Amino acid sequence: SWSSTPEWVLSLAEDEEAVCIAATNKFVVALTSKNLARVLSLSGVQTDIFRISGSPVCVVSSANRLSITTLLDGGQLWYELLRMSDFGDTERLLSSGPLPLSPGATLEWMGFSETDELMCYDSDGVLLRLDCWGSVDRWRVICDNPAKSFNANFFWVTSVTKNSVVGVPCPGTERYPSAVPRPTLQPCEFNVPVLEKSETSAKLLISRSEFAKSVMEYDRVKASPDSPVDQVDEMQNEMMTAKINVDKAILRLFEEACRGNRAIRALDLASRLQIDKSSEIAFRVASHFKMSNLTQRLEVIIEVKKRARELRHQKEMERSTHAIGIHSTNDLPGSSTLDRSPDCVKTFENSEPFHSMKAPTRPRSSATMDENSTDTDLRMSPAKGVGPAESSGGSCSKNDGGQNKGAMEPSAVRIPRRSIAVNPFAKK
Repeated sequence: SWSSTPEWVLSLAEDEEAVCIAATNKFVVALTSKNLARVLSLSGVQTDIFRISGSPVCVVSSANRLSITTLLDGGQLWYELLRMSDFGDTERLLSSGPLPLSPGATLEWMGFSETDELMCYDSDGVLLRLDCWGSVDRWRVICDNPAKSFNANFFWVTSVTKNSVVGVPCPGTERYPSAVPRPTLQPCEFNVPVLEKSETSAKLLISRSEFAKSVMEYDRVKASPDSPVDQVDEMQNEMMTAKINVDKAILRLFEEACRGNRAIRALDLASRLQIDKSSEIAFRVASHFKMSNLTQRLEVIIEVKKRARELRHQKEMERSTHAIGIHSTNDLPGSSTLDRSPDCVKTFENSEPFHSMKAPTRPRSSATMDENSTDTDLRMSPAKGVGPAESSGGSCSKNDGGQNKGAMEPSAVRIPRRSIAVNPFAKK
């Protein structure tokens, strides 16, 4: 610390004691025996105090998130997930409800993953993740009994990464690792308990969940006007990566279904593919296994997806063209004389977009526009009867090498579209 006395000590009342404590790089939270949550800054200033729903069980925090778990009078565990400000103030409640542990199990560990997702682990070895990014909050099973992977009876969890749970396998009947010698932390990849004996099916469930989450996060960031461009691009890349992972898992299951001559299952899987290239790969796989009925139906699916994609693209182009036309009316030459009545604006909206109109013709030149370019190529050519003596005396061509400076040569001047927009309502 830059201060010589960074430590601080606060004392509670005699009839109150701290039961659980959590700290981040922004605030400190203490749950006390009086069912109170005391929030303090890093310098020891108390910024908030509120009553919790029951007896404190555990409290965990990460960045701007705080999770409080309490025991209600009926013996039910209750959790609350809060969003905190940088100054330790409670901003809003993100999620709350009963903690759905396995029947007869107890809570063994609770914390945040490296991606700031709330996790809980019970005595039956089930790891749950809270998904509160959709319209409904869900506790999803992402790992079942990781101790089996190490031929142990219990797995002591220490942390959760993006794709695995990290901890110490406990041999025999021990439920706690030995302190000496220091145990080695070992990761265990997520394994969702599926009915099929296939690791690909389990990975598909995880990939679909990750993709749905990335889509929600991307839509949220894109809709926010304060989101920086870099963050939007990063979320878009994460969404595309998650989509690719989903298609990879589906294609593996699709190949297994074709190998087992399960055409209906294969068609069901192929209809869930989201990338055009993945659908083409599925078609080639079905052709390789000579499943003609399946390939015929895949052709229909590919054609339907193609038409749907073209329709979406057409609607997006229409919306963007409409938005450009409306925005550009404010910058049209002579806009002060433009009739801004609703009927006039409606007439302009239904007219030909302004960037496809021809530029106004000058007395001694003609103007044409190239609509295939991003900006407009305005090519000026001398009108009839204009000679060197009537020109401006300078060359308009960049490629004349300094010759014919006394004549006006054809040239290309790149100007933005908006600067050549025509007011269709201005009086001639």
